[in-house]
Amino acid sequence: MKKPVFLSVILFLLIFNLSFPQSTDQYLNDLKMAEALMNQGMYQQAITMLERWYESSPQDQYLVSLLRRGYNETKSYLKLKDLYLEQTQINPKDWMAWCIVGDAQIKLDQLNSADSSFQKAIEVAKDLPEVYRIIANFYLLNGITYKAIEIYFEGNSNLKSKIFSRDIAHLYEALRDYGSAVKMYFEFMGKDTTRYNAVESQILSLIDEGEDLEGIELALKDVMEKKTLDKWVYPLYGAVFLKRGELEPAFQIYKNIDHLWEGRGNYILFFAKKCFQEKAYDLTITICDYILSSYPQSPLLAQALLVKAKSKKQKEDYPGAISEYQKIIGTYKNSPEASEAIFQIGEIEFDYLKKTAEAKKWYTEILNHPESGRFGDAMIRIGDCFLVEGKLDSSYLWYGRVQEEKGAKDRWEEAKFKSAEIDFYRGKFDQAEKGYNTVVSEYPKGFLVNNSLERLVLLRENMGSDATFLLILTEALLEKAKRNYDKAKELFIRIINFENEKLSDLCLLEIALIQKEKGEFENSVSTLERLQENYPESPYSALAQKMIGDLFYYHLKDKIQAEKSYQLLLEKYSNSMFVEEARENLKELKDINSP
Repeated sequence: MKKPVFLSVILFLLIFNLSFPQSTDQYLNDLKMAEALMNQGMYQQAITMLERWYESSPQDQYLVSLLRRGYNETKSYLKLKDLYLEQTQINPKDWMAWCIVGDAQIKLDQLNSADSSFQKAIEVAKDLPEVYRIIANFYLLNGITYKAIEIYFEGNSNLKSKIFSRDIAHLYEALRDYGSAVKMYFEFMGKDTTRYNAVESQILSLIDEGEDLEGIELALKDVMEKKTLDKWVYPLYGAVFLKRGELEPAFQIYKNIDHLWEGRGNYILFFAKKCFQEKAYDLTITICDYILSSYPQSPLLAQALLVKAKSKKQKEDYPGAISEYQKIIGTYKNSPEASEAIFQIGEIEFDYLKKTAEAKKWYTEILNHPESGRFGDAMIRIGDCFLVEGKLDSSYLWYGRVQEEKGAKDRWEEAKFKSAEIDFYRGKFDQAEKGYNTVVSEYPKGFLVNNSLERLVLLRENMGSDATFLLILTEALLEKAKRNYDKAKELFIRIINFENEKLSDLCLLEIALIQKEKGEFENSVSTLERLQENYPESPYSALAQKMIGDLFYYHLKDKIQAEKSYQLLLEKYSNSMFVEEARENLKELKDINSP
């Protein structure tokens, strides 16, 4: 036993070996001693001391509170109940005493008696909000949530207010009864629209969970039937349909939202962007056309045209997309949307139509708009165009220019990496190594750090006395960058045929990428599977597995195989950097497959 506790026990025994003390000083000292004993966990000794004093001082609330603490700690609930029943006799207006009696009765499994005690507390303090909160809290602490809800409803009724409506909503949330929670949130809001943001945020979080959407929808319908809150309910009603992916009926809802809020197309454009994110490109185009025809004077028309053009691009309707972009450029000159349209035409020419000369014209046009958010992107892309054309000096020059432009600072990392790539293609390995190290040191959390590290490992493993295969590899990668895919593939196969263990897995990966670029998706899957089979310890195995899943998901449209591939990635490569993306895709697949 520790010394202070030992001394306390001795003192306790000495006190009670003496005759029962009567002085006020000794009474106060004993209360302090009892509290000290409790603080040391010696509750029973403290209770014995306090009970002796209680016989003569039942009205001392400090003494009573100490006894309450001791009885609770020792689970002496019968004594606790009797103590506070006596307190109700001493002070009939002490509603808190009735609450404590009720709490003790719950712990004694006397729920009906507890209900009666709580009602007596309410009779004493019917107009005091605190009595309802304390009773509800006692029910909650004892795990009886439905009783807490009943008390809050009673409080609302007796006080003729909605003071507890938000508390009730929170409790319904805890019970996963989201429909009832939604109704109570709107009851809490009532006519006080300043509370809407808080209510909206809470209900949107429930919708986002994706549980009990039917209950939430029905609750919102019930609220809308009152007509007075339509304006506030409709955005949440639309969010339910968005969450379920029911976009067609949601379109009409967002028309109503826009009308109620006098949005002049704002809410409909928001919905169009959501449809675009959900890859519902045909519907997105329809919605944008509706905005263009219904709100001819709206300042949102340029944005609507931009979303429409991007949808056509995703549908691979490149002439249609370019036509929409050109409308923006012609009608909304010098606008942010016009700058974006110029850049996007360049992207179509470069990535899809493979016309680098045309692409360069559009990218160069962006340079006349330094305020554009695409200034750095355009400079990088001009460098990319020269690289595809095999003009490495010009490409290197443009990547260097990016690094000198303060307005392109957000693209410095990419420019430095691509400059190092040019050195790599040229066989200037020392210079390339320096460039990759610069990316790693200056951008430790950058998006090209892993690519730089891969190149550094490649160089350090293959820059020995015989760098023959490394030189062949750089030639192959350059041909691939120039889109000379057949020639690049021949060079990759040449390395594989020599069974170079340090480079063959990378060559297979690059061949798979070429096959994907050429639309040979099944061949690409086979090549990636060969990589995993022949080189199970390859650092590219996890990437190969992720690519297999993507090929099945996005290109071969085989959702079952895609799901299996992503699941295998999670199981076999749980520490890879692709895990989070695989989880997100699996979630999408499950949402697609669910009824």
